[in-house]
Amino acid sequence: MLLSLGPQHSFPLEDVPKFLSSNTVEETLRKAAIFAPMWAVRWRWNLNRSLTVLRFKGGRKNPAPIQRLESDDIMGAIFPQLVACQNENPTGPVEPPDHPLVNQTMYDCLHEVMDVDSLRELVLRIERKEVEISFRDTVEPSPLAHEIVNGRPYTFLDDAPLEERRSRAITLRRGLPVEARDLAALDSRCHRACARRGHTRSSRSR
Repeated sequence: MLLSLGPQHSFPLEDVPKFLSSNTVEETLRKAAIFAPMWAVRWRWNLNRSLTVLRFKGGRKNPAPIQRLESDDIMGAIFPQLVACQNENPTGPVEPPDHPLVNQTMYDCLHEVMDVDSLRELVLRIERKEVEISFRDTVEPSPLAHEIVNGRPYTFLDDAPLEERRSRAITLRRGLPVEARDLAALDSRCHRACARRGHTRSSRSR
C-alpha cells in the first residue's frame, strides 16, 4: 500500500495501522472505487456482457469510441451524481444507486480487482495482534517497495496523471543497499524464536 502524503502531514508511524478498521474498510473502498479508473473499465465490461452496449452492430464491430460514448450516456442516466459537474454535486460522499449494473460493477471492483475479503481479514488480524508490524523511518524506499512505487497508473485508486505523482520523484537505488549474502539472514527476533522452538523440541525428545 502506497500513501502519498504532503509536507503538512505529520504523525507517528505507529498510527498508520489505525487508519483502517475492519468494520469500515469495505465502505472506504466502496467510496474510493467509483472514482478509480478501474470503475469505468468494469462498467463498460458489464454493459457489454448485459448487451446494453453492443460490441457488434449490423454485422460490423461497434467502434470503441462509440462504445465509450454510449457507456457514458448510460452512466449519466443511472448514476448522474458520478458524471455531474462538481458545482452541481451536493457536498458529502457520493452514494451509488441500487441498480443491477452498478451493483455488479461494484462487486467486480471490490472482489475481483482489490480482493476486499482478504484485506478485511488482514486488518482484523492486525487488530487482534495476530500480525506483527515493524516500523522503519528510512531515507529511501525498501527494495520490496520498488514495484509499487513504479506501478502503472491503473494500479492506483485515483486518476491523477503519471507525471503528477509524488512517487515519480522518488530516487531508487540501482542495486540493493545490502550485501547479497545478507538477504537470506534471519531477523534477530526470528532467530531467537527458532532457537526457542529448537530447544523445546530437544527437551521433548529427551
